Amino acid sequence: LIAMMNTTYTKVSQSADLEWKYSKSFYQVQFLAPRATLPPPFRMFFYFAKLMYLSMNVEGLEERETDREDRNKDYFDLLLKMVKRKQHFDHENSIQDDFSDLRQDIQNIVSGKQKSVSQEINELKKIMFDLKKEMISLKK
Repeated sequence: LIAMMNTTYTKVSQSADLEWKYSKSFYQVQFLAPRATLPPPFRMFFYFAKLMYLSMNVEGLEERETDREDRNKDYFDLLLKMVKRKQHFDHENSIQDDFSDLRQDIQNIVSGKQKSVSQEINELKKIMFDLKKEMISLKK
């Protein structure tokens, strides 16, 4: 009982610091605005940097959209090729699996037949041996 209490105390003490940090962060995040990226004193720097970025990139907006459309088209073409290749590969593997399953089934059937034939041969040998004994005993 003392060992179990000691183990439980050790586990609780090891995770206590982590749980305290989590709860502290959780409660601090609750007081942020829903769409805030930074806490209040630093939001001003974020919005200033975002304004500078947008003002510098207004000129190349149309070029970026056509580039993005071209990249999306290339991406979807590549994705389509990959899906077709995967389907073809899976189809080939399923055919190979079917053949290997068929091969295994045939081997099982053949081995079963071989066992039954060998048992029948052994039975026939035993019957012939018994008949031979009877014939020898009848001759005497």
